[in-house]
Amino acid sequence: MFNYEKFSNAPIIVRNLCTNYSSYIIGGAAKYLLDDNCERCKDWDIVVPLHQWHLAQRLIPKSAYHNTFGGSKIIDHGNYIDVWAADIGFVMENNPSNEFYIVHPSSKFSGILNRGLKK
Repeated sequence: MFNYEKFSNAPIIVRNLCTNYSSYIIGGAAKYLLDDNCERCKDWDIVVPLHQWHLAQRLIPKSAYHNTFGGSKIIDHGNYIDVWAADIGFVMENNPSNEFYIVHPSSKFSGILNRGLKK
């Protein structure tokens, strides 16, 4: 289960995207929220569902610039935030890592997914 206290201290744009637009936190930021031993978060990776993007993109400041894979990179008070509009299944399928950390604050779902099947 993710640490709600850590989430409540996330940058406001992260909290707004997740709670108002059903967005997912993935990667290192999700690991930070899931692992009590992880003391800091270098950057936040946020996936906005495609059906919410037309509303959520209004939160992206004009100072943001394009990041890898066509998303937006936001720097907010020293926090680096990458935001993409994507289907979460597509993100999972194209994740190069063997582990996939994910937190969905609006449903309180969280987990670590592992690639591959064991016989």
